[in-house]
Amino acid sequence: MTIRSLQDAAPGIAPATNNPQVSVIIAAYNCAPYLASAIESALGQNGVSVEVVIVDDASTDGTAEVARRYEKTGRVRLLVNEANRGPSFSRNRAIHAAHGEWVAQLDGDDWFAPGRLATLLQLAVARKADLVADDLLMVEDRTLRAVSTRFVDNGVPLRTPLSIEPLDLIRYDLGSIKPVVRRAFLSEHSLAYDEDVKFGEDFLLLLKAMLAGAQVTIQPEPMYHLRRGNTGSLTTQRSNLFSQIENTTRQLLADSEVSRHPEIMAALRRRLSHVKRLATLEEVVRLAKHGHFVSVGRKLLADPKLIRALLQRAPAMVAIRMRRRVYRKLLNGVCHPPGAGALGAS
Repeated sequence: MTIRSLQDAAPGIAPATNNPQVSVIIAAYNCAPYLASAIESALGQNGVSVEVVIVDDASTDGTAEVARRYEKTGRVRLLVNEANRGPSFSRNRAIHAAHGEWVAQLDGDDWFAPGRLATLLQLAVARKADLVADDLLMVEDRTLRAVSTRFVDNGVPLRTPLSIEPLDLIRYDLGSIKPVVRRAFLSEHSLAYDEDVKFGEDFLLLLKAMLAGAQVTIQPEPMYHLRRGNTGSLTTQRSNLFSQIENTTRQLLADSEVSRHPEIMAALRRRLSHVKRLATLEEVVRLAKHGHFVSVGRKLLADPKLIRALLQRAPAMVAIRMRRRVYRKLLNGVCHPPGAGALGAS
């Protein structure tokens, strides 16, 4: 996609002024090796005025020092938590401090492709959206090789920008998207991240925003680069993921506002059953890899449905690998490497 300036592409959005159009919020914790690239990918966005609000969540590795080097640009502000409070608290604090009309979330070890924000704001204006997002390109930390995207892995059949409903959010597990949100919408509906939730807070906020009437549009082009392989073993990551999905789904099922929507409740129950089975399958695979076949047999005997789930999971994983292989052939340089940190080096 060729990115044009917002002045040419979307007359409804004002040119850059002292009041930023977008506040990029970064909840940062122990991401010193990556933070400069994240900041520069935000400051380097063309066609849109940007400020960056960083909340350091009591890091111990020099994350705050990296952020301070960028404060001299006049476009970066750093807030430091006195104690580690988690991503939800930090994001809420950043949003409260934000000045932009829109708020864009960026993790401290990820980065934006050039022109991402201009493209998404152009789409938001065209679709009159309160929230707009794109696909996430998953990139190996060590090699910076693009592996796949969230939509490819989840089988999202999206080829052109589309407005989605709450059931789409649940069906295609879109809770990990990194949205650009109209800040006034959050304020008008008193929406914030649940600070008691350490994992899965994005899905909670997205669904509650949609139930509050948010118009949500998704762009299929992956312009958010998600670093993979820098947070421990894949087995641990999957176990944590399944646990957080289960916890947030249970919380939503207990929510009085959600309970007024029977079709959403039914979809959430299906989601809960599915993730519980996936978690058990992950445990079965782990036990098999370590040669604990007696324990595997006991689990399968305790729940015979696991055998059918295993038989169904195998072709599903093959399908994901095939989609990844096809996608990698089509990439042709879609992955934009992160910046080298030139702005904050001096």
